[in-house]
Amino acid sequence: MNDAAINDSCSHIDLVKLDIPLEGFYNFIGCWIYYAGNQITLVDPGPRNTIAALMYALRERGIKKIDYILLTHIHIDHAGGAGLLLQYYPSAQVICHPVGPRQNQSYKKALPHNS
Repeated sequence: MNDAAINDSCSHIDLVKLDIPLEGFYNFIGCWIYYAGNQITLVDPGPRNTIAALMYALRERGIKKIDYILLTHIHIDHAGGAGLLLQYYPSAQVICHPVGPRQNQSYKKALPHNS
């Protein structure tokens, strides 16, 4: 792949770094924005406590509509904020592998009751 092709493919994606106010979590979590024509896809919006920062970053970029929220897997650090994000972008469609929700139920059952 030549440099022009690499630069062109990178112009369609953007990384939003979602810092968590905990020691050791700076530059640890991020959400990818994929621009495909007029469609916007977010990949892994992050945990619930980073959605305010994500919303700020989306406003800074002039993004008023999200078409898809792609969850690579259902762990709190990747997908925990998806429900809250949908309150702001209710027309967005969530995409996840069909096994994802079942894995999440197994994960929840393995947690202690006060987690």
